[in-house]
Amino acid sequence: MSRKNRWVPNLTLAAWCIADIIRWAPHLTLEDGVLPFAFLLSLLISFAAMAFFSLSRPGPTRVDNSAATWLLVILSATLPQCFELLPAQPPNTLSDWVLLASGLLLLASVASLRNRFALLPADRGVVAQGPYRLVRHPIYTSYLLADLTAWLPAFDPLGAAVWIAEAVLFHYRARAEERLLSQDPAYSRYAEAVPHRFLPGIL
Repeated sequence: MSRKNRWVPNLTLAAWCIADIIRWAPHLTLEDGVLPFAFLLSLLISFAAMAFFSLSRPGPTRVDNSAATWLLVILSATLPQCFELLPAQPPNTLSDWVLLASGLLLLASVASLRNRFALLPADRGVVAQGPYRLVRHPIYTSYLLADLTAWLPAFDPLGAAVWIAEAVLFHYRARAEERLLSQDPAYSRYAEAVPHRFLPGIL
């Protein structure tokens, strides 16, 4: 991919990250407590880092641009917006800690990926440091942890259904990424060394 052609997807990704910053920044207050504040702060820093690193992304060795993969990416990115339509969950300290853990996991994952972050499956080299030493898709784990708190404390059945659908989409998205990345022998060796996708020793 030429330098000129790289700028289009890189700027698009940066714009997407900046849009998320604009969306979440007004919620950064201490009104809901220190833990939710710390979660939102880690989220905003993660998005800012994604935007920064995306501008220097190298062109991928290979990328999956198929219509099916595009649909999978769009669905998995938009479905979580449904959680905002659910009734607010009651204050819960455990949920706040889970939220913070998810935010820190996202931040550590982005710091490890640096300019290899992408929405579509793309091969920009193997990342095996940070959270990627434990699981192969820690960013998806962070999303699922955060969204768990949107329905579990007071158990909203609709929220549970949306979360399960989100988990299924992330599962197939991870498989799509690994089908492409496994063409690289280095990734195949990495997958053997780190056998779990989302939870160390479990899944």
